[in-house]
Amino acid sequence: GRCLGEYLAMRVKVVNTHHQHQMFHHSRQYDVFRDDLRPWLEDEGVTVVIFAALIEREEPELVMQAMTRFANSCRDVRTIYLSSDGIFGGEEGAYTEEAIPHPRTSYGQNLLICERLIQQHCQNFCIIRPSYLYGFSRGALDSRLTRIRNALLHGERVEMCEDMYKSPLGVEQVADAVMTMTLSDYHGILHV
Repeated sequence: GRCLGEYLAMRVKVVNTHHQHQMFHHSRQYDVFRDDLRPWLEDEGVTVVIFAALIEREEPELVMQAMTRFANSCRDVRTIYLSSDGIFGGEEGAYTEEAIPHPRTSYGQNLLICERLIQQHCQNFCIIRPSYLYGFSRGALDSRLTRIRNALLHGERVEMCEDMYKSPLGVEQVADAVMTMTLSDYHGILHV
């Protein structure tokens, strides 16, 4: 989200939001679990909303309530939802946009809830499914690589899954793809 905010601000007017920690000047505090976005959209004349917050690790009931409110608020504006390849179980790989999601984790199941709510309530949507993200954003290395880096620097052993394949993407690559889709008329699901 941080990287995306910077990329888009070079091309269009951006109204950033934050939950707890303000990272952009003039960012508005927004709690997806509590706030109605509709008045802000009207006040600011927003035509596109990008949802890049990580709420999918919460309880399914909370996610469903929050995303239903969010999707209803965005019914009449272009809505970009950043999902994940975690929506698939991983048994086959090389999933296409037409593949039927079958998540095996609670995170993936919540992604599916969110995607379906966006599809049901938003008239003009684009769901973007990237894989694992890594890299620097606003001068800081992502938290996953930071933990691994610190452990290795301290001589600790780092164990990872041995039955998982990912297609890692730099945050800049995904931000560029999201920016392209934001400024396009593409409607539907896109794997990055």
